[in-house]
Amino acid sequence: MPLGVNHITPSVAAVYIPQQWRSEVRIARQSKFVMRNVCYELPIGGQKGNQFHIPNLSNLVASTKLPGTPVNLLQPNEGEFILTIDRHKECSILVEDITEAQEQYYIRSKYTGQMGSALANALDDDLVFLRSLFTQTISAGGVGMTEAKILTAKQTLDEADVPYENRMLVVPPAVENDLLSINRFVAADIRTGVPDMIGMGKFIGRIHGFSAMMTNRLKAGDNAKPGTGGGAANTYYSVACHAEALIYGMPKEMELQSQYKLEYLGTLVVSNEIYGVGQYRNDHGVVILSV
Repeated sequence: MPLGVNHITPSVAAVYIPQQWRSEVRIARQSKFVMRNVCYELPIGGQKGNQFHIPNLSNLVASTKLPGTPVNLLQPNEGEFILTIDRHKECSILVEDITEAQEQYYIRSKYTGQMGSALANALDDDLVFLRSLFTQTISAGGVGMTEAKILTAKQTLDEADVPYENRMLVVPPAVENDLLSINRFVAADIRTGVPDMIGMGKFIGRIHGFSAMMTNRLKAGDNAKPGTGGGAANTYYSVACHAEALIYGMPKEMELQSQYKLEYLGTLVVSNEIYGVGQYRNDHGVVILSV
């Protein structure tokens, strides 16, 4: 004989079932600097000014000395590179007293790490944006990232007399998978000889003179800042470059400050950084397209 449907189910007895809050907090994964690690930093810490001028030194050429003729005097046409300090980024929160009185996680300390991550992404994104200024692009040589494309990038930098040291290959996660499918890339101990790169951002390995780094700030279809599009759909824009291809300067490193605000009965926490970015040497960088 059926007993009916009037059972004491979890929904009926919900008021009797406890809900436990844990002391752990799930925090969004924090990003590390990647582009900052592969670019040239102008050492201007503590210096004042909104523009920093870097003189350009021209290359000199040799002349043939003919008998009985004077030497050929050279008059270099010198210029300069100007780095403008025009970026001021901040990330702030205000925690009211009642919130801190009621919550048990000390919420301010949980968010400070996230604030640093947000500012790290801001600088990396501004450096990623400069990739769209490179005039040299490699698209032929296969659908994804191939060894042929990397060799073409190497040749392009070689022909521009780019120093062999401090060459970087910065790729998104999808292109990292392409690299890991290249036998020559994974056949040897890829960390040999580059202990300075291990643990700095997302170091993958070495291939044909490039230290390969991965960053998820490079998004499919983005040829400018992440999330803004501007490029071919479903296309990744990796960059092979020397450290002097892109430059940044931070007269004031990121700092964290807090202040009690009586009018809000809460604590204001502010993190900020001041910097400038620029393309230092156009011929020291190559964009590599992969689909």
